Amino acid sequence: MCFKSFPGGMVDNTDADVAHTARREAFEEIGLQASDVDIWGRLGVFPSKVCIDCWFLQYANGLLLLAES
Repeated sequence: MCFKSFPGGMVDNTDADVAHTARREAFEEIGLQASDVDIWGRLGVFPSKVCIDCWFLQYANGLLLLAES
């Protein structure tokens, strides 16, 4: 089993939920298509360790669907 982390970012007003934000950010940063990720769920909300603006982090987890070759 292999775990990867994909880019994140701030929630936009147009994002339906955290899963939408995660997919949008991954597409913007690395070109990952939303249809290539099966979101399984979300982890809890965590405060950032460096509280400059006191950000809160929420993680979406899922499976990257790879095409058979």
